[in-house]
Amino acid sequence: MKITVRPKLSEVMEAKGWKQVPLSEASEIPQGSISRFDKNERHLDWRVLAIANAPVEIYG
Repeated sequence: MKITVRPKLSEVMEAKGWKQVPLSEASEIPQGSISRFDKNERHLDWRVLAIANAPVEIYG
């Protein structure tokens, strides 16, 4: 069975009012990588976890 997951980082960021630069700083993922996140088909596990674990309090 093949499972296809479509990244929705840009949708989540827009809904929460998050910006790329603070997320980049909090997750230590380059801003350019965050910008291209939804366009890529593959993601390194550590990058997905770093974004998921970024402290949300920086977003106000």
